[in-house]
Amino acid sequence: MKKMFRSKWSMITYILSFCFLFVGTSLVFASLPIKAYDDDWEEYWYEYEVYIEGTCVISEGEHIEDFSPYFSGMEAYALSNFSDGTYYWDFLGYEDQYGNWWYNYDMSLVDPVTNAGTYYLTEMWEKYPCYMLRLLDDGEEFASYDCNTYDGIPTNVLVPTKDGYTFLGWYDSYGTQYYDNNGDICEAWGYSYSLDLYTEWEEDYYEDIYKLELYVDNEHRWSYDIGSDSGLPGFVEVPEKVGAMFIGWFDDCDANGNGYGTQYYDHNGRYDAPEDWFEDLALYAGWETELELSFVNSDGETQSHMVTYNLADGWPTTLDESMMPYVADYQVFLGWYDESLTTKYYGADRTIVSGVSQNEGSLYANIISNLWTDYAVAPSGSGTSSNPYIIDSAQKLAWIAKETNGGNAFSGKYFSQTADIDLESIYLEEYDVTINPYWVPIGTQQNVFKGQKFAGNTYSIKNMETIETNYVGLFGKSASSYLVDIKIVSATIGLEKTTGSIYVGAVAGYTENGCVGYVDKTNITINSKGDGDVYVGGIVGNLTAGGMSGTFRDGSIDVKVDQKNSALYVGGLAGQATWCQFGFFENSTVEVEASIRYSSTYSVNKNMYIGGIAGCFIEPGNFVANRCEVSSSSITVNSFLTVLNKTLSSQINSNLYVGGITGYYYCSNNGYGDIITNSIVNDTDITANNTLTLTDTTCNGGSRNLCVGGIIGYSAFNKMEIKNSTYSAGKISANYQGDWKNFDDNSNSSSYISVGGIAGMYANINNCVVDNEVLITATTDNCPEGIFLVGGILGYNGDVLYSQINDVSITATDVDYLGGIAGYSSSVVNCVVNKCTMDVDYASRTTTAYAGGLCGFWIGADVIGNIVKNSSISARVAGGLAGRANSSISKNIVDNCVVKNAGTLTGGFVGESNGATISDCLYVVGDNSTQQLVASGSAILQDIVVRIETTSKLDTETVITKLINNSTTVKCLAVENAQGNNLYYTGSGDWPTSTIKIVNGRLVPACFWIAAGAEDVTDNRLKELGYKSHTAS
Repeated sequence: MKKMFRSKWSMITYILSFCFLFVGTSLVFASLPIKAYDDDWEEYWYEYEVYIEGTCVISEGEHIEDFSPYFSGMEAYALSNFSDGTYYWDFLGYEDQYGNWWYNYDMSLVDPVTNAGTYYLTEMWEKYPCYMLRLLDDGEEFASYDCNTYDGIPTNVLVPTKDGYTFLGWYDSYGTQYYDNNGDICEAWGYSYSLDLYTEWEEDYYEDIYKLELYVDNEHRWSYDIGSDSGLPGFVEVPEKVGAMFIGWFDDCDANGNGYGTQYYDHNGRYDAPEDWFEDLALYAGWETELELSFVNSDGETQSHMVTYNLADGWPTTLDESMMPYVADYQVFLGWYDESLTTKYYGADRTIVSGVSQNEGSLYANIISNLWTDYAVAPSGSGTSSNPYIIDSAQKLAWIAKETNGGNAFSGKYFSQTADIDLESIYLEEYDVTINPYWVPIGTQQNVFKGQKFAGNTYSIKNMETIETNYVGLFGKSASSYLVDIKIVSATIGLEKTTGSIYVGAVAGYTENGCVGYVDKTNITINSKGDGDVYVGGIVGNLTAGGMSGTFRDGSIDVKVDQKNSALYVGGLAGQATWCQFGFFENSTVEVEASIRYSSTYSVNKNMYIGGIAGCFIEPGNFVANRCEVSSSSITVNSFLTVLNKTLSSQINSNLYVGGITGYYYCSNNGYGDIITNSIVNDTDITANNTLTLTDTTCNGGSRNLCVGGIIGYSAFNKMEIKNSTYSAGKISANYQGDWKNFDDNSNSSSYISVGGIAGMYANINNCVVDNEVLITATTDNCPEGIFLVGGILGYNGDVLYSQINDVSITATDVDYLGGIAGYSSSVVNCVVNKCTMDVDYASRTTTAYAGGLCGFWIGADVIGNIVKNSSISARVAGGLAGRANSSISKNIVDNCVVKNAGTLTGGFVGESNGATISDCLYVVGDNSTQQLVASGSAILQDIVVRIETTSKLDTETVITKLINNSTTVKCLAVENAQGNNLYYTGSGDWPTSTIKIVNGRLVPACFWIAAGAEDVTDNRLKELGYKSHTAS
């Protein structure tokens, strides 16, 4: 036992001390007989009494009234903590009256006393407030606990129970949890005030259980519990079936138990429902299987499509488009059949046949020929002239093609069509189907048809749709055959070839003898990217011998080519022919587009021949075209050539020839006697656009011509004659567009852009007319080479006789020579220009841009007996008869014409004269007429009569002075002024020998008078008629 005092020389006398404790107003006395505890701290007992206001309220051990016997040798004991209900008292230790701390709360000695004396020890306390913890359930107290701020609330409290509920814990009124469902404290809380806690309950939940039943082919396989809380299981079993693929579990099934409807589980057994389920549920296994669709592919190998379908749904009612088999050209797919090709399961439209069984695992494509030759039937007859083969059906017509193409040329045989034939379709009873076969042309390059004659007898052949081959038409290629009175209606000819020459015509692609055809409502469309020549005509592509006649009505010819070094021949009736009589192209269109981007270093040869009747006439026997007509139609040509960064040792040829009847004419005997006669182009627009892009390129010669005419574009030899023909009520438009940069032609070859109302270039024209609001326009842009000529009748080079233009407007941009009759001509005789306008925009032409009422540039034999009246001529240099003249002009009349330009180079007769003799002409001065006869250069005026018929009065002396300006020599000039003096000027002439005569008292030039009744002119007779002599200053 530990002693309080361990000093061997001293004894301490303990005096009981009273410590006054105040709790509220109460005085607390504690008397302490002190006793030590053992060294091991095993005992905490002691004797003490606590007095409150003299009353002992706590007693432990023996109560001692007299403490004195115990003062000596008494041992001290530790005191216990206690509560008085208001505070909790915590024992700290003992302190003497001197403030010395003797013992801690555990009675461990603090400071030993070394001085003898009397000590009064006083117990020391610290007080903590007390409070109450109450536990309330449904408003009633369930339990309570005394607490203080020293110890805090209890770490564990009582837990209530309630039927049907689960206790969650104790919470305060704010929802803070203090004790969990086991009564254990959630967190050590420190409080100095009373606390009420409340129960939190959760109603007990009882889960309902349902059944999930899984069926396979109507047989029960598996069951699962469905808890109302947990729902359907996330995964279920996956069944297997030979020859089928499991696709999931469904809520409905067919009679065989194959699942369909709403899917609850996918093919992996994974839950995949749109919403959860809380009642009994039966699901059925869904299956897919495959249907094989077998066919032969383009390599001749068997190939299959696999169609996957749900067993419950059966085969799809319509197959996907990707399930179609390979079908070669000119074959037809009838549908999917069984292996014997006797029962059809799917039609060609991919739709299932109603009512068929679905037991087959494989179906096979039924593909048959779609060519008429595979349904050919031999006709009656022996093929003689008296007993021809009788062709009265599509199958019999196809027999000719099948036999010919197989090697039977039918040489010398005769054929006679005796009924209308429709090539649109054929019914095949074997398959109960109607197909639309393609027509195989009669005759190929290797196997030519050589029958003596095929007589169509104007029976129709309708709805022909041809295959693609190099020789296309009802006949592909024939020789020594007469194809007569063949009528083609509503044909469709389409072609895209990449190699070789092409020959296309509704009646024949190529033939070497006469052809008579009638083609209605037919569309020909060609898109060629090959390397050969192209011949396309509404009736025949290329006719190399014999003539042709016929009609092409209400149709179209559309040709697009992208090729090089080839010629293109396109015509409303023939691409190329020898001659045509009674040919008609009506209410139809010809459209041509040719594009070439040249990449080679060889020569460039791109020539195009386009016409309303024939693209080109070649080697005619007598006439070229007689009584041919193009009406209510259009001809449109667009040509493009691009050559970039090329150095060519040879030529660049790019020529475009376009005409209303024909684009081009050629004859090896120089064309003597060949003629286009009695032909008409009416209400038909002709448009030709030629675009050449030549950049950083050098060549050695060539021609790059654009020749356009209302009747013919170009005649290879100028002895060909165009007679009694007309172009009316249409528009002729030519445009030469260039993009030339660093282009050099080493040979300095010349090209021509030549446009005429009748002929573009090289023709002799007699008694032809261009009239009725015709508009001729011609433009060039950025084309440094070439000569540009435009005429109302002829563009360039030829004789024009007895022809006229009425009500025609001619406009040109950057033209060299423009004339009402010809841009350039050697002879214009007895022609008339009336109510016409000729206008040249000459911004880029600083040395040419000549325009004349008759000729832009005249050099040659004759300009005689012509009349230009009521017209307007405008150019850089303009003349009433010729813009520029180098030869004689006689017996012409210029009547009330406006000749003008931006400056003064306008002449009533000639704009610029190089010594020309102008004789026997009449010039009528109107209100807007120029008053000089020759604008510049030198000229001889001889036997000229001028009549002033202006609404305002002009001075005759002034007018006559202007009239003879720029005239080197004047011989016999008379001026008659309706409102002034009549003057005459003899000059170096002689009136008695003049060709001017007096008729009915008026002076008349030789262009008017006739021998009978004409009176010679003398000076005296002039004076008698009131004329006064003019003396030049």
